[in-house]
Parts: sequence; structure tokens; C-alpha cells
Amino acid sequence: MVRPIYRGQADENWGLESGIIRRLKKTYDPLPPNEQDCLKLVQYHQNELLTRQKIIGTEHATDEKILSELQHHGAATQLLDFTKDPLVALWFACSDVKYSDIDGKLFITDIGSSSYFTNGRDIEWLKELPQRYVFYEPVLSLGNRILIQKSIFVVCSPYISETICKVITISANDKAKICQELELMGVSEEELFPDLPGVAECNKWWKPFKHKYAKKRDPLTIRREGNKAFRNKLFKLALTNFKELVDLESKNFEAYWLAGNAHAELKEFEKAIEYYSEAIRLIKKTCYLEPWFIHFYLGTYFFNRGNSNAALNKHKEAIKDFTEVIENTKKVTKNDGEWIALLKRLERDAQYNMGNSQYLCELYSDAIVSFTRAGGENRSDTCLGMGNTFLARKDYVKAQNYYSIGQEKEPKSIASQCTSNALLLRDVYNKAKMNKWVPFIGNRGNFGNWGSETGVGGTGYPGLKGPLLNVDDYIKGMSIK
Repeated sequence: MVRPIYRGQADENWGLESGIIRRLKKTYDPLPPNEQDCLKLVQYHQNELLTRQKIIGTEHATDEKILSELQHHGAATQLLDFTKDPLVALWFACSDVKYSDIDGKLFITDIGSSSYFTNGRDIEWLKELPQRYVFYEPVLSLGNRILIQKSIFVVCSPYISETICKVITISANDKAKICQELELMGVSEEELFPDLPGVAECNKWWKPFKHKYAKKRDPLTIRREGNKAFRNKLFKLALTNFKELVDLESKNFEAYWLAGNAHAELKEFEKAIEYYSEAIRLIKKTCYLEPWFIHFYLGTYFFNRGNSNAALNKHKEAIKDFTEVIENTKKVTKNDGEWIALLKRLERDAQYNMGNSQYLCELYSDAIVSFTRAGGENRSDTCLGMGNTFLARKDYVKAQNYYSIGQEKEPKSIASQCTSNALLLRDVYNKAKMNKWVPFIGNRGNFGNWGSETGVGGTGYPGLKGPLLNVDDYIKGMSIK
């Protein structure tokens, strides 16, 4: 689009009709069937509004400016409010509590399209409705609200067809979450209505205090809300809560871990490492927890920090972290079935992730050991990693062997990559169809961070680039064997 504008409506059943049409619907039941009759009524009411306002004392203002000011103060006119800011439109679609259980809509149209729109400053649109839609930019002297909301009016004649708009439905279930996120970005009632009527409306007796005047929330509530936001993938909102928890409980190692998790999901890995490191430091000084519990927590903290280091290509640091995970899990002595299963999974994930970092550091012998301990021949992802490692070592027979084994294992998505690499390795013999260097599919990504009450596992980090095979070396190597 050339010049997109947006309008948010709280109820998806509402059409794009002006206030004057909604007023006419309340006055006439039913509305006049002929559209021209509707237009005459609209024109009549516009004239009535303009005449009354001029009697009050605005005779020096243009008709367009008077009508804009009336619209600005809530009068039913032929104008329909749009905005140049999609977040403002989204706020209007989601913020009205009376419609919180009804889906809303976001309308987007393009006033830069000369096929549909003409600029209201170039024509006398109040005297004669043109064939095309008219957009009108109000003067900024109407107040800060116009400036902040980036307002723009579209003249209805008497409706706006949805065929010239892109329409996005806003689920009622998402409205509250959207409003929370918008407030974090500075889009709220207080910000959008920075004038005397707006301040009065925001401070009605029945509205709760916000910000510094509000009662401080207890840590348990903050944690619950942060975890809820994290589960719903609202990571910025989760981070806000977890940092508040850190401020309230500066010696709470879990608060730093939670904040680190949110930073990691936002791909702010340097910050994540800072918070994980502080969580590790604090828990090591904790004396009231049983040793097995501390070792389990330390294992998860080192695991997440290792992933952040790996994401920043700090693979030597990542290897140290994953080694710490394995050492701590071996120190846990609690003989409980559920805990044992968790520990085995944490250790396996750490072995696999460490194998990826060792592979990238060209520590191929160590990588083979790690992949073997992470599953070896029993999993397709470890078979793929081992096949790629042997390929990088130019041990083509073992590489082919592990690719073949991996084709029959779970998960299936990785098994298909083992199949691709096995076929590619076989077809390299046909040198005429190959380039000098042949790229192979790389290892799958790291297993994701371990969460809090949100459960274990995550999305992981992207897969690694596969090895490049020199066709001449391969042919020569196979001939020797």
C-alpha cells in the first residue's frame, strides 16, 4: 500500500458507517430504502450542525474545520475516524470492556489509491459528494489528541465498502492480552487522550489507580502473571513481571532464572547470560535447600546459559556449561521415578547440545562421544549428528552407516534428513553430475531451554550447517578403502 490507514472496531458485526448513519437508524425505523434519500438526510444534518455551531460563534472557521471539531468532540457527522498508526487502531478494537467478549475487527485501506480516494483539501466535498471516497486530514490545532492518535477522517457517502479494505478479525480471547502488550509500548488510554476531557475520563471514581499510586503486588501474584504471559508467548510482558520480581526479591535465584528465560525467548542472549549467571551465583550460596535440589536447579541454569552461549557462537563457553549440567545431574541422589526421568532427559539434552558445540569447534572425537551418550544408534537426530561428524573426519563408510541407521529411527522429520544425506553420499560417485563441493544437511538445532512452571523443553535454536564434501577427496578416499 502507498498510504495505509487503519480503523479498529470493537464489534465485528459493525460496518464502516458514520455516526450520522447510526443516528439515523435510531431516528427512522427502517431507514429510507433509497440511498439518495439517505444522502439528503445526511446533508441536512450536516447543515444543521454547521448552522448551530456558527451561531455560537465560529463564523471565521471553514465548514470543514467546524465539522472536524464536532467529530473530534463526539458529534454524529458524516466523517469516520481512521488513524495512520496500526497500534492505535488495534487499541480501539480491543480496549472497550463492554465488548470484551465479542470479536473485533481491524480495517486497513489505502488513501494513496487514486482509484478510490481523493484528498478533501483539494475539493469542496461538503457541497457535492464526489464519485470517489474523500479523506480529510484535520488541522493539528484541534488538540494533542489528533496528533497523538495520528487521526485522519474519511467521508462516508453514506458507507465505506469493505471491498476496498483488508479486514482482520481480532479474537475476543486475545483482546486483554493485546491491550497489555500495547500498554508496554505506550499505547493506552492515558497516552491517547492527553487533554482535559481525556484526563477526566481516565480518572473516573470507578477506575483503579495505576503506576506509582497503585498498591504493590505481592511476589506470588507477579510470578503467576509472569508465568501466564510466558505460557502465552507474551515474552515482553513476562519479562516485565520477572524484572519486577527481581526488584522485590533481589536474592531470589529463581527470579533471575525466569528473567533469563524471557530474555532468551526474545533472543536477547547477552542479557539472558547475565541473569543466568546471577541465578547460578545465588543458588550456590543457598543453604536452606537440600543438596539434590540445588544440583537439579544448577543443572537447568547451566543448560539454559549454555544454549545462550551457543546462540552467540561462544561454543567453548557452551561446552563448559553443558559439562556442568552433566556433573550436577550425576550428583542428584533422590530415588524418585519422576525425578529420575527428568534428570535423564536433562542429561541427554545436554549431551546432544554439547555434541553440536564440539562439532562446530572441530572436536570431532568428543562430539562422537557426546552424540553416542545422547542416544547413539537409537535416535535419528544423534545418528545424523554422528554421520555428519564422521563425514567431516572423511570417514565416509561410518558416515554412510550412521545415515542408514538413522533412516529407521525417531523422530521421523530427522530420519528424512538422514535419508537425504545417505542418498547424496551414494550419488557422489556419479562425479559428472556433481560440483566440486557438495553441501550436506546439517545437524538439528539444540534442544530448547528448560522452563519454569511452563514445563521443560523449548523451541531450540536453528539447525547447524552441514559439512561440505570435496568430491575428489571422497573418490580418492573410497578407492583407498
